[in-house]
Amino acid sequence: MPAEIIFKSRNILVVYNNIYSDNNIWITFNELGFKPDANRFWGDRFLEKNAISGIGIVTTYPNWYPPDDMQIAIQEIRGLYRNRTVVCYGHSQGGYGAIKYSRALSASIVLAFSPQFSINPSVVAKNDNRFTNYYVGSLCNGQPVTSNDVAGRVYVFYDNGSESDKWNVQKLKEITGDSLYEVVCPFTDHNSVQLISESKLGNELIRIAHSESDEKKQALRSLVRIARKSSPTYYTYLFRYLLDKKQRLDKLQTLFDRLPGYLQKEFNIQRHISDGALALAEALLADLTIPELQMLGIVRFMQIARRHGFLTAELRIARAILAERSPDVIARLEAIGTLVKCAQCDAAITELREIVLQYGRSIHGGFIRKLEEELNIYVS
Repeated sequence: MPAEIIFKSRNILVVYNNIYSDNNIWITFNELGFKPDANRFWGDRFLEKNAISGIGIVTTYPNWYPPDDMQIAIQEIRGLYRNRTVVCYGHSQGGYGAIKYSRALSASIVLAFSPQFSINPSVVAKNDNRFTNYYVGSLCNGQPVTSNDVAGRVYVFYDNGSESDKWNVQKLKEITGDSLYEVVCPFTDHNSVQLISESKLGNELIRIAHSESDEKKQALRSLVRIARKSSPTYYTYLFRYLLDKKQRLDKLQTLFDRLPGYLQKEFNIQRHISDGALALAEALLADLTIPELQMLGIVRFMQIARRHGFLTAELRIARAILAERSPDVIARLEAIGTLVKCAQCDAAITELREIVLQYGRSIHGGFIRKLEEELNIYVS
């Protein structure tokens, strides 16, 4: 039976893939960069490969699962998995969703990678402002996780070297107590889930999650230690850490050689910027292909280009962001801002109208109004 969409609203959709009739079902929550595509959901290929039925709760844009939409969606979902063991699984925005709605979904196990406690600016204050721009008061989205929200054993994977992620886990620990188990993933920053995907050890993650053992925490910690040996993400952040500690590049050559080519290019760009050789940095940035920029974090590189006045590179990256129709509305609005700065106003107006038509004016309305003022228009 092919995967089917069983619920859809403006803010979320739910996809059901009932491919196997065992006693387990995984409910996945996507991270903010996941692009809705027909009946695909975050983690679907991973579950199919391991013959596990899945339900994907997918945000149509980064919105941290607004509660009104989720209440209706959960009513549609609950009848699909009676008498099955539920595993909630997600990363970042998805990690938040997996924890926040674990009780409503009757979860026994939660696997949350780099989750947030909240994105409400009045709650997180200066402790974590990475995602507060996605908070919309009228949606009440990304509100704090409470003890009444949480069920099952919650395993949180995170890098304790990331102060923001560490703060979020501490807040979650305060309200979950002994039901939350920390699985530290050093040198992954906000990308802890990459350890599993890059090491091809997803089947082992499933085996541990489904086991009856009371030693899941130790087994998951062992899994992380094994996974990092074949993870480019781990070596990337280890390399960055050692560079920050002023280790000489020649002493790190063996580690540098283990990085993929596109990451080597990034470090050379950052090194030239640090040395003040901006012309060399700009030339290397111009050589990066769009797929390489997407792997490195295309929005981050647009911001790097903007910060250092690499206008040609900034415009090229902005066009690429808009061409891929990313669900990250803020990234698209920033890219439109670049079009305005480069006097490409007709293209900017077309892109802005598309966003307003798709998402409405209430989403990031302040950002939209600012662009309208610069363009001297009102988009309806």
